Amino acid sequence: MIINFAKFILIYFYLPSCSSQSPTGNSTEISNIFLIKTHAVLMIFSWLLFAPLAILFARFQRNPLKRLLGEQLWFQVHRFLNSVTILCTLLAIICIISATGGKWAGPKIGISVIL
Repeated sequence: MIINFAKFILIYFYLPSCSSQSPTGNSTEISNIFLIKTHAVLMIFSWLLFAPLAILFARFQRNPLKRLLGEQLWFQVHRFLNSVTILCTLLAIICIISATGGKWAGPKIGISVIL
């Protein structure tokens, strides 16, 4: 399943956009499409992979005997995964703002979901 998801991501990045009218677009249009797709992939990974894994580690991996660097292992993994979630989300926000110039379709909804 993970291999199929990785293939989907690779195909998603390398297929041309359906919204393009001509087969040859300028470099700004191509870079904007790439940034929008990067935004989508980063949000998918952060909110459908890293955040649920952080929650699952906090819920099911609480073993007081396992320690890493003085802290319990589940907490270290939980904190790391939440940090990766925040980092991916911030990078995705930067990608969409730079691709659209700050004028994308749902800024109020997107920002309210993040906050």
